[in-house]
Amino acid sequence: MDRCVHAMDRWRDHLEKWEGWAREGGKSVVFTLWGQHELANRLLQDEHRGRLRYWFDKQFFSNEWFDDRLQEAIANADQRYLPELHVDLAIQEVFRGLGRTPEFFDAVRTMQGKVRRAAQHLASHELRMVARDETEALARRAAAVVEEIEQLNTSAMEPLPLVRISQCARAVADQAVRVNAILWDAERQGGESGAAVRARPVRRSFDAERYFLDILRREAITLADLAESPEAMLANTPALLLVGPAGTGKSHLLCRLASVRKALDRPTILILSEQLANGEPWTEILRVLQLQCDADEFLGALNAAGQARGLRVLIAIDALNEGEGRAMWERHLPGFLVRLARYPWVGLVVSVRSSYETTVIREGLVGTRLVRVEHRGFYGAEARAAIHFFAHHGIVAPTIPPLHPEFSSPLFLRLFCQALQSFGYQQIPSGLHGLTAVFTFFLDSVNAKVARCLDIDPGAQLVQRCVDGVAAAMANTKRRWLPREDAWALIESYHSNQSFTRSLFRQLVLEGVLAEDRFYTGEDEWTEGVRFTYEKFSDHLITRHLLKRHLSQDDPASSFAPGSALADLVHDDWSCWQHSGTIEALAVQLPESVGQELPELVPQCASFGAVREAVVNSIVWRDVHAFTQATQQYLNEWLLSYEDTFPLTMSALLTVATQVDHPYNARTLHRNLCQRTLPDRDAWWSTYLHYEYSNSEPS
Repeated sequence: MDRCVHAMDRWRDHLEKWEGWAREGGKSVVFTLWGQHELANRLLQDEHRGRLRYWFDKQFFSNEWFDDRLQEAIANADQRYLPELHVDLAIQEVFRGLGRTPEFFDAVRTMQGKVRRAAQHLASHELRMVARDETEALARRAAAVVEEIEQLNTSAMEPLPLVRISQCARAVADQAVRVNAILWDAERQGGESGAAVRARPVRRSFDAERYFLDILRREAITLADLAESPEAMLANTPALLLVGPAGTGKSHLLCRLASVRKALDRPTILILSEQLANGEPWTEILRVLQLQCDADEFLGALNAAGQARGLRVLIAIDALNEGEGRAMWERHLPGFLVRLARYPWVGLVVSVRSSYETTVIREGLVGTRLVRVEHRGFYGAEARAAIHFFAHHGIVAPTIPPLHPEFSSPLFLRLFCQALQSFGYQQIPSGLHGLTAVFTFFLDSVNAKVARCLDIDPGAQLVQRCVDGVAAAMANTKRRWLPREDAWALIESYHSNQSFTRSLFRQLVLEGVLAEDRFYTGEDEWTEGVRFTYEKFSDHLITRHLLKRHLSQDDPASSFAPGSALADLVHDDWSCWQHSGTIEALAVQLPESVGQELPELVPQCASFGAVREAVVNSIVWRDVHAFTQATQQYLNEWLLSYEDTFPLTMSALLTVATQVDHPYNARTLHRNLCQRTLPDRDAWWSTYLHYEYSNSEPS
């Protein structure tokens, strides 16, 4: 009520000023004041119940109310949100469009300004002499783009003309290409444009004009890409579906979103789906928020809060695949979105694990009522993330780039740092190179922690033995997962505990060794199961079991001979692709265990694409002592000579170049480059660096 009285007092002051201005200007303006009675009559109408709640109910929807609910949700998120470990990522930009924030419109207008400034160079006299009609057409199209953005109404919740902006921007880019072609033609013909010879001579070179045309083309394409991006689509379709595998940081991202918006006075409600029961979604949400109102009152109040601030209020629901309420979303999500669409100042973001997407999200919703965005963790920003995580845990950053792609998983990076910390290391231990050592170290740290929790002897290596048993069961079934009941029974056979919270199964899940997930079994049937949290970890463990069981140390080549247990893996190129994870693990473990490359043992597979890629990847993953003359020979004859593996090989060599004790370190690279002439180096080395890294994020 205090807010309303204060607003009415301000309006009275404004009315007196406006009436004075009108009298001074000789105008006749009549203002009708709605007082408390008139406002009450209108607010009591059914469609305004939400506004009544927002403006007059001090108990709910105040800044304190939003802050309290957010603090509770973040507290319940626990280890899933650690603000001190936050790393800014490009995916955060999608929330600008979803919220219709000033930052989103600033980005659009920034691109508008770049197009406008680039178009100013179209006034060049020489350009109009050679391609007058085409240049004028280009100028008109550029002006049309600028005008489309100029007319955007950011204060009203109106659909943005994204299709028109995109079409106009791409028309500018296409026309710029045509004008550029005319300039090239004129240069070739000594200043003539086609068959038409101008009355006065023009110069032969149009380098400056082509330069500015290219800038205009690139800026127009960037603007079109922005108009077609999920960020812009969410401005018109305010419902975001965030998907990604376990451990990529979806929960962290939503908690961070809510926290940042809170600091900017942008109301946000965060719901953890694990707290919802299997009922009607709005009823469950209101129960969790402890609100005594119906869904329309709730949404109406949020709508009023958003309208009062000039941007959308957001509802974020994390992990639809978790909790008892998982089953309700497939039934109720379509209607949930329909109701939400009636309140344009309210936006929604929901997250779901990738493997549960088809179960939770009904077919047809994405593209019509939902905008889908995939969260890939730290992919593309592994180096920056690793430096931040190591610094936070008091660990000296590694001298080599992080072991990606596993380090693109925020969960794995955190657990790895915690493992170092738990053993008292302030830097990565000497000799901890290669995938085998990293995973062994990881399991050792988990074993020490689980032993303390369950009060058992760490020397018994319970975790390692249990993990080997699970890997063996997966290898025997030729699957990368086990049914949940089978996994539970197997793990219980190693250590039984009547308390679920203190069970070995639960500890392995909490420590990130195992993950519960959903798996397709055929004919549209799915089942609950258990897998190793990290795919490469799974490949590594299963392959280690296969080699322990089937590899002959005296004659390793015989283990891959036709009819042998491992022969099916390398039967042909297609077989290698089918078992690509195992092939990659073999490319690491064979050199480490028997000192020979997979193509050495199976010469017929040397040209297979999956094998070449596996050996390339193993350059980063294997132990530094597991390189031989045969490795160098295969690298020169096969990896660098194929167009598809050349850039991959160069990237792998650059990744290990700063590792002092690696055989392919910077000294080796320097020697190879020095042996070549400058034109030869520029032809492949400089060109490779330009195309591979010109647009990459600095590490």
